[in-house]
Amino acid sequence: MKIKSILFVFTASLFLLNSCKKDSTAPSTPTPEQMLTKGLWKMDEITFAQVNTSGGGIAYYYKHGVTGNIANLDNESILFNINNTGTFTLGSTIAPITWGFTDAAKTKIQWIITYSPGNTLTVNWNNVTITDTKLQYGENYTTSGGVTSVGVATQIH
Repeated sequence: MKIKSILFVFTASLFLLNSCKKDSTAPSTPTPEQMLTKGLWKMDEITFAQVNTSGGGIAYYYKHGVTGNIANLDNESILFNINNTGTFTLGSTIAPITWGFTDAAKTKIQWIITYSPGNTLTVNWNNVTITDTKLQYGENYTTSGGVTSVGVATQIH
């Protein structure tokens, strides 16, 4: 009887030790698409310059939470959906967007804002880095009125 008890305790111990093993599979790393489409992005900081068709221009700087910014982007946000659509919000203007990576390394994104039929803006981002909480990039676009903008920015969730 004593041997049966010892064998039972030994077998139960082995069972418990095996059931407490850690899962050997490591968590998967989120893809750039998963991180980009995780939620709403809000401007944290941007430095950009705009030049008009006659060559005149101005440099802008914005940092969230700082007073005296040259540009006010407190109410700007972008939502990227997994199906390559989304929304761009600036103040009370909410416009649909389409977007996509333009290179295999997924470091370039082009997104198009449709303000109204025939009134779109194509924005190009390069050197894109995305984490769970931060989106950094270089940006360039030219408006239909001929204003060219170039800058670097960081957005956060």
